[in-house]
Amino acid sequence: MTRSSPRRAVYAAAIGGCLLLSPRDVRAEAAVSRIQLSYDAPPGCPSRQDFLDALRARTRASWLEGSDTRSFEVRVGRDADGRFSGRLEIHQADRSSSARVIRGDSCSAVTTSLAVFVAIALVPESGPAGLSAGEPRPTEGRGGDGEAVPDEIAAPTAPLPPRSPTPSSPGLTATAHAPSDRAAWIWSAGYAVSYLHAPEPSWGGRVHAELARGYERAGVIPALRVSWGWSDFSRLPALAGGVSFRLQSARVEGCARLGRPPIIAAACAGADIGTLAASTPPIPRVTKETTPWTAGSGIVRATWSVTPWLTLELSGGLLVPFERPRFMLGAPTRLVYRAPAVVFEGSAGIGAVARFR
Repeated sequence: MTRSSPRRAVYAAAIGGCLLLSPRDVRAEAAVSRIQLSYDAPPGCPSRQDFLDALRARTRASWLEGSDTRSFEVRVGRDADGRFSGRLEIHQADRSSSARVIRGDSCSAVTTSLAVFVAIALVPESGPAGLSAGEPRPTEGRGGDGEAVPDEIAAPTAPLPPRSPTPSSPGLTATAHAPSDRAAWIWSAGYAVSYLHAPEPSWGGRVHAELARGYERAGVIPALRVSWGWSDFSRLPALAGGVSFRLQSARVEGCARLGRPPIIAAACAGADIGTLAASTPPIPRVTKETTPWTAGSGIVRATWSVTPWLTLELSGGLLVPFERPRFMLGAPTRLVYRAPAVVFEGSAGIGAVARFR
């Protein structure tokens, strides 16, 4: 009996490994490596090589023969609620970009689903109907590691662009990129019932218009609000009957909006300018007295979107008069009213919203 040398065993293992790696796998690996693909994911998620391995398992080398001018951008992030969201953007020269968004409980499931979407996009326009039974197919049911693919798949913003057999212009490498977070204008207008503690209870109303601009995924969006409102209250001083007051003011506010629909919070600082008028109908020869009103304001608001275009709003804040107007009556001289140092204001209202770019 003869013994095989260790060197012969090594040679036999190497030859067996080469036989296990089929030419189809080698071609698929080389073809996938030629795809223009960028990949970005947080630590702990599958690496770029893991993503390419998942894509290669679902891709035929024949799908990538010829020229493909598209580029694929894959980004995965973690949301505030702990779940993962992934976005696939496909860019192609002379065509509008398209995108798909998916959310899931695990980063592995999200990246697997994105690999499925890339594989589907690589299928030729003739479709996978002609594949032989032994060839890999894009599978949308389960991930490559047996993990269920999340079903929270958003509809694509545009159809996936078809594969172009030849470049539209030789040497042309520029692609039309659509930003993932497009800045949007947010316009709103509404009416609110207001209450002032001045310190007498004072009821009125206020109409407003607001304009904000920011990115949809931004944490804080700046906004500008203008409004006009009024509030009525009365006093009953001794020997004078009733005195009625009306406060009217225009307000300009700078706000910081925080949150995402359906709940938006905002903190605002602004300034009021208007008039405070007093009238005493029961007293002869006394008609109406008006004085300027200026104040600084600090308001906190919470907005709930009932529908994409209809909102309910609650607010509360403080007004600080720059000057505290006083109203006096004579014969005998007596103070009827003096504005307090701080006025509380609360309101509840409804508004309409429009978004445009």
